[in-house]
Amino acid sequence: MRVCIVGAGAIGCFVGARLAKAGVAVTLVARGAQLRALQGAGLRLVERDASESVLRLRAVERIAEAGPQELVILAVKAHQVAPIAAQVAQVLGAGFRVPLEKRIEGASRVGHHRTSMLQDVESGRATELDALLGSVIELARFTGTPVPHLEAVYACAALLERTVCRPRTAQPAPVAQKAA
Repeated sequence: MRVCIVGAGAIGCFVGARLAKAGVAVTLVARGAQLRALQGAGLRLVERDASESVLRLRAVERIAEAGPQELVILAVKAHQVAPIAAQVAQVLGAGFRVPLEKRIEGASRVGHHRTSMLQDVESGRATELDALLGSVIELARFTGTPVPHLEAVYACAALLERTVCRPRTAQPAPVAQKAA
């Protein structure tokens, strides 16, 4: 598989390194000093156990130089997506039925939309916390993948749900007190 990652910052390089270690042919699109460093010294990946490896990934300055790809990953800042997406589409020969600018306008309008979970909290209804996040945490535990940030978000959202929302299930019956 051929994968092009546009944006060779920390995220793009990390994803590229992981893909390359899995046997994927990766091309990074970078610029300036980062491009020169990738082309010269390669990409140094430091693992959790402090082991290091240097990967020699293909690095180019322009998307058009990447050649045919099966997957393009945009690892850029939000304000860079629109112009880069247009370049990627042009290089790949893809077109947008709805112009990209109109899509971004629509996304901006939707930005004021309240998510269904927020609406549930505001209405005092039980949320879909377990289905949306609890299941991901369960899978992470099953695979032994640490997800401390997700667990923290889950804990905060569960606390909010317990204090603001109606209970998901019926309350347990009160325990009868023994007469003295």
